[in-house]
Amino acid sequence: MKKILILSTITLLAFAIISCSKDDTEVEEELVFEYLGVWSGTYSGDDEGTWELDVNDSGKFIGTMSSDVLLVNSEFDGTVDDSGRVNAVITNDLGSGSMQGQMKDGQVTGSWNINIQNLGGVLQGSRK
Repeated sequence: MKKILILSTITLLAFAIISCSKDDTEVEEELVFEYLGVWSGTYSGDDEGTWELDVNDSGKFIGTMSSDVLLVNSEFDGTVDDSGRVNAVITNDLGSGSMQGQMKDGQVTGSWNINIQNLGGVLQGSRK
């Protein structure tokens, strides 16, 4: 009986130690934390204006683009992965498009496009 109790205790202790170690999800969440919060900047090309997005703790974001030239405002939503890669879908009255970029050291650079109108350009910005 004493051996069973000792063996059970050792087994439970081993499971407790294993379950307390970090898993891939926790590591991913820590890496995404680097990108958490509000980012903003400018975009240019076939249109010009400002943009802003807000990254949540799961790496998802929503944002807006405010046009200074075509006067068409856009909304977008997307994700930033643990390496800082940005992918989003843009929607506005002219159609839909995409945004790609890279966040690194508090800065972001990338590109944008609106498929139907064949509009596009570059973007840049920083974390607020």
